[in-house]
Amino acid sequence: MDRNQNNKLVAISRWRKIQEKEIEFIRKNSIQNNYLKMRLLGYLAGDGYVSIREDRTGIHHEIRFFPDHKSLIKPFVEASQKVYNKIPIIKKLKNHYMLRIYSKVVVLDLLKEGDLRSNVWELPKNFNNKKEKKEWLRAFFDSEASVAKNKISMGSINEKGMMQIKNLLEEFNIDSKIYKYIQKNEKWSNVFFLNILKKESRKNYLNEIGFNHSLKTEKLKRCFTNQ
Repeated sequence: MDRNQNNKLVAISRWRKIQEKEIEFIRKNSIQNNYLKMRLLGYLAGDGYVSIREDRTGIHHEIRFFPDHKSLIKPFVEASQKVYNKIPIIKKLKNHYMLRIYSKVVVLDLLKEGDLRSNVWELPKNFNNKKEKKEWLRAFFDSEASVAKNKISMGSINEKGMMQIKNLLEEFNIDSKIYKYIQKNEKWSNVFFLNILKKESRKNYLNEIGFNHSLKTEKLKRCFTNQ
């Protein structure tokens, strides 16, 4: 065996040991931290992605999250650290931030819950209780929802996913409506808007789900204090 082959085998052995430790950490902490995993999945379905890509240097496993406000950094970092023992690389961009994690083990574990691409994501497969459902909803709404004086709204090209959210909100006595916007250009995907319009439902959202996003929290609270 030449030196290059030996070095390659040593490197492979080292990475296997690292991955074995990552897998064991997840196994030991999976049950108690599953609600935080739901938070990560909500953020990534909203403003992130999980990818496996191949180039000339090999196969790369990557997670990226793009929050538009610094108040979302802490809840994402807390979840990734407790669930996966990973602290993301954080970079400030022009109008938002980018959080990155490189890990084959983490990527494969997240993808067990299903596809996270914007046009096909679905609710996680392994909700165990309402706490986990709240975490997913709060994270997704942190990423996707906007707050106006008389409504909480969001839009997506993923009709199935939006219907699932509507049904999940009903478990918390939050009524919502879905409207379909048909694009004039047939090449563009139609957009489905979910709106929470009733005052009581918006109050229920604030009290039952809420936001980690500090600006959206303040804006929603003002909708009631100014009335």
